[in-house]
Amino acid sequence: MSEELINVLMPAWNRENTIQWAIDSILKQTHKNLKLYIYDDGSTDKTKDIVSSYNDDRIIYKYSATNNGVQYARNQLMQMAGHGIGAWMDADDLSNIHRLKIQLGDYNKQNKCLVCCTYQVINGMKNPNTNNIPRLDSTKRDSWGAFASSIFRIEDAVQFPEEYSGGGGDTMWWRLMLKKFSETSRSVLHQKLYYVRKHSERITFWKSNLSEAPDEFRKHKRLGQ
Repeated sequence: MSEELINVLMPAWNRENTIQWAIDSILKQTHKNLKLYIYDDGSTDKTKDIVSSYNDDRIIYKYSATNNGVQYARNQLMQMAGHGIGAWMDADDLSNIHRLKIQLGDYNKQNKCLVCCTYQVINGMKNPNTNNIPRLDSTKRDSWGAFASSIFRIEDAVQFPEEYSGGGGDTMWWRLMLKKFSETSRSVLHQKLYYVRKHSERITFWKSNLSEAPDEFRKHKRLGQ
């Protein structure tokens, strides 16, 4: 039985210091049937050169001369892939090499609109060993997990609100997806298959921005990564 195609969706903007590690963590996945879509939202550093140095036909790269924001970039990525299974991946993070295989198996068992996983925070430019399968923590009841670890069906997904410039648009997208389907249509796999990199340039939605958020986002207590 052939593997199902997974479309990995990676927005990027000035990520010369981290994008190579992010790309490598996807290309080394034990689930081999994948495409990696990268939308470069107007990078002015060496991001374009780094992506262009890869000779791998699984990478589909698009560069925009203008910076339109991460919400716009995510919508463009879904449009590029078109349909099928989508998996978010941020250009400054890492995925465990077993992430897609394990998450897709869980997604196909669940009747949910999206499946995400819990995550480990890594500081600065440190890179952990991503080859070992993390322990499944069956004692966990609920967690929002990492947005960028979400797996979903692209043709069922809602659009990101491009008029909203805050870095919390990812969590708002979650809320809009749950509103479209149901509050119980998200599943969290309690296995740390995703690594969120903590650094000074990370786009973060701070509490001071909450007054600018639309009502649908303001109702949700979590303020993003």
